[in-house]
Amino acid sequence: MRIRLLALCLAFIAPASTGAPPEAVRLDAEIVTLPFDPDGGAMTFEARINGQGPFRLNLDTYASVHLCLDTPVAERLGLPVVGTTLNSDGVSARMQRLFRVERLDIGGATIEGLHCLEGDYSWVRGGDGRRVDGLIGFELFEQLLLTIDGPAGEVRIQRGELDPRDESVMEMLADNGAPHARFAIGDRSYLLGLDSGFPGWLLMPEGGRDQPRIDETDAAPRSTRGVNGTRRARTVRLADPLEFAGERLEDVPVVMIEGMARPLMGHSIMKRARVTFDQASGLVRVVSGAFDDD
Repeated sequence: MRIRLLALCLAFIAPASTGAPPEAVRLDAEIVTLPFDPDGGAMTFEARINGQGPFRLNLDTYASVHLCLDTPVAERLGLPVVGTTLNSDGVSARMQRLFRVERLDIGGATIEGLHCLEGDYSWVRGGDGRRVDGLIGFELFEQLLLTIDGPAGEVRIQRGELDPRDESVMEMLADNGAPHARFAIGDRSYLLGLDSGFPGWLLMPEGGRDQPRIDETDAAPRSTRGVNGTRRARTVRLADPLEFAGERLEDVPVVMIEGMARPLMGHSIMKRARVTFDQASGLVRVVSGAFDDD
């Protein structure tokens, strides 16, 4: 299947892992469902923090923390500082404060005793194009199954585990708390980070070793914005098809960035399927779903 739309909205965020799981998780149903607009460039949800809000938060599977908040929002909430940690945008890192949040309520899920990383997220936009207050990170779901169902336009949260005997289940490798899995590009397999916070298709290091073949016929300069500033980049396309959830995706747009540590798969690819993360077991399931290219 040929990709017709070249992604122009470029952003990536990859805070460093802070390690500990939330202290308590309560679900008011066996499966908690959070709807989102599958045509948007992000999955945006409203949440309450320590009983205040609502706050608008994007789900970012490559943010390896519980929660990220724009610094003025964290200060307005009066959150206690519990330390500092590195906040990385995949190219550079800087020390930022880490806060404690007593309670986060999102849909029918209540999470207690979690950490929150500050940063400049004033430039981040939700699926509706409006500003958000921060990010929901991957480690928030360390004790749960997290499913991103793009075709249905919903995120599902539940307890349980994936069956490793299922042919749609593959090994998920954690790199500093963020999820990675192997996908075929042409006749080779590549380890890609699964980054729902990047609205485009693929991000790759400029000049990296062991790269897939690139078609530079329509190469175009771009700029990218990360949590630590703006970077120069360029947009090219894969020369070979990417295999994802039974689809053969051709001419996939790629954003090349100098100094980037890992290649990443973005929201525009992930939302084409149902992707379930099982952090406790180190597994991820990718199941095909109907998607209208037009």
